[in-house]
Amino acid sequence: MSFGGYTSVSVTPLFGVYPKVDWLLVGVSGTYLYTYDSYYKESYHDFGLGAFVRGLIWKQRIIAHFSYEYMNIGYYDIQGNKTRFGAHALYVGPGYRQKLGDRLSAFVILMINVAKSVDERGIFPPVYPNIGITYDF
Repeated sequence: MSFGGYTSVSVTPLFGVYPKVDWLLVGVSGTYLYTYDSYYKESYHDFGLGAFVRGLIWKQRIIAHFSYEYMNIGYYDIQGNKTRFGAHALYVGPGYRQKLGDRLSAFVILMINVAKSVDERGIFPPVYPNIGITYDF
C-alpha cells in the first residue's frame, strides 16, 4: 500500500488447508489492486488469481514458500487507448512464522520473483517482503 502521487491499494485474501500433515499448507488466493497516478490522472483496477504451497520447517517457524500469481492488468497503450494484458509471476522465498496464540500467527516472507514476465506497470516486483497474519480455523 502506498499513497501520494502514485496511490496503490491491494487486497489479497488467502485460503489454505493442511492436507493430512500439519507442516504443509496448500492454498489459493485472489487479488484486487487499485492504482491511481496523479501525474497522468489515470486509475486502474487489476485482478488476479494465485496458488501457493508453504512448508513449515523447524518447529513450524521457518517457512519455505512457493507461489504462482496471474494478474489481468490495465494500462494505456502507445495510442492512448485503455487496454488490458495478462502477466504472471513465480515467487519462491524463505520466511518466519511466530505463533501469537493457539490459532493466530504472524509471518514475514521474502518473496523472490523467478519468472521473467513482461510487466509494463511493475505489478510484480523482483523482490518484496510479504507480511501478514493467519488464523487457523
